[in-house]
Amino acid sequence: MPFMQAAVSNSTFAILWRSIMTVFRINPASMTPRKLGFQITDPQDLDRATRICETFAGGYNAMISDRRDDGWLQYVDSLPRHYKPFAAEGAAMGFSLGRTLAVSPKCFETELVKANDQYCHLQYVGLGFWLAMRRASVGRICRVVDQIDPMHGPLCWDGYGFKFGFFNYDKQARWRRRFAGLPGYARNVAYQGLGRSLWFRFMGEPESLVREIRAVGQHDRDIAAGTGLAIVFTQIDRLERAAEALALMPDAWRGDVLLGMTFAFKARSINDPIYFESLLNGMDDRRAAAVLAAIYECDRIEHEIRHDGAIDGYQRWRETLTGWLRQNVEYPFLALREAGRTASEREMVSIL
Repeated sequence: MPFMQAAVSNSTFAILWRSIMTVFRINPASMTPRKLGFQITDPQDLDRATRICETFAGGYNAMISDRRDDGWLQYVDSLPRHYKPFAAEGAAMGFSLGRTLAVSPKCFETELVKANDQYCHLQYVGLGFWLAMRRASVGRICRVVDQIDPMHGPLCWDGYGFKFGFFNYDKQARWRRRFAGLPGYARNVAYQGLGRSLWFRFMGEPESLVREIRAVGQHDRDIAAGTGLAIVFTQIDRLERAAEALALMPDAWRGDVLLGMTFAFKARSINDPIYFESLLNGMDDRRAAAVLAAIYECDRIEHEIRHDGAIDGYQRWRETLTGWLRQNVEYPFLALREAGRTASEREMVSIL
C-alpha cells in the first residue's frame, strides 16, 4: 500500500509539474528561421536550420517537462543522429528550470555533465544561453563560471554571446554595450558565440556573412572562429555546401576559422563516435587525416594546460591550438602539411 501511494503521489506530481511548466515551454513554430529573420533562401539550408531550431526547442521542452533523469535523453535518442546534439544543448538550457529552479553549478555538473559527458561542450554552452535568457548579471555568470570546469566552463560565455546574436542581433547598440562590460577573455568567448549565430543568420548569403563580420570590427577573429565552428557543426555531413563561405574568409581569419572547425570536429567526435566515423569514411583521405591530427592536438593541448592549474586555460587552449593549426593544416582542412607533422602525429594518423 505505501508503494502504491508513493506511485500515485509521484504520478500526480508529474502531471502537476508538466502543467506548471507549460507556461515556460518554447513553441517551435515561434522559433523558425523566417520568424527570426535569418537570410536563408536555399530550400535545403532552410530545412536544415528549421530542424535544428525544432530539435533545440524539443530538447529544452523535454527537459523542463519530464523530471526523470533520462526523460530528455529519450527525446534525444528518438532523433536522427545529426540532430541529437542540438537537442542536448536545448536540454542543458532547460536543466536549471526543470530540475532545481535555480542555477546550481554543482548540481549541473554532477547530474547533467558528468552523467552525459558526450555532450559536455554543448551543455556548458546551453547553460550560458539560459543565463543570458534569464538576464543574469555579469557578476552572477562570473560566479557560476568560477565554480565549474576551468577549461569548459568559459563556454558559458559562448552561449551568452550566441543568445544575443540569435535573438537580438538587430539591437546592436544593446549587445555591444553588454559585451563591452564583460571581464577579460569572457568578451572574446562571447564574440565566438556571436559568430556561431551569424552562420545561422547568413547561412545562405556568404558575402553578407563576411561583410557582417567585418562590420562588427572588434573581435572579428573571435567571430570568425565561431563561424567556423557553426559551419562544421551544422554541415559536417555536407561541408561542400559551406565551401563558398569558407573561401571568402580573408587570410587573417583563417587560423581562427580552423580553430572553430577543430572544436566542432572534436565535439562531434564524442557526441556520437559511430556517426563521426561514418562521416570520416566519406571524406577524402587527406582531409580525414588532417581532421584526426587536429583533434589529437586539441586533446593534447587541453591535457597539458588542464594539468598546469593556471586560471587562463581556455584562452591558452584557443591560442596555442590556433598557432598549431596555422602551421600544420591546409585551409580549410584540405590536408595536413607533411612538413609540419611530428613523428608521433604521423604514427597517430596511420593508426587511426
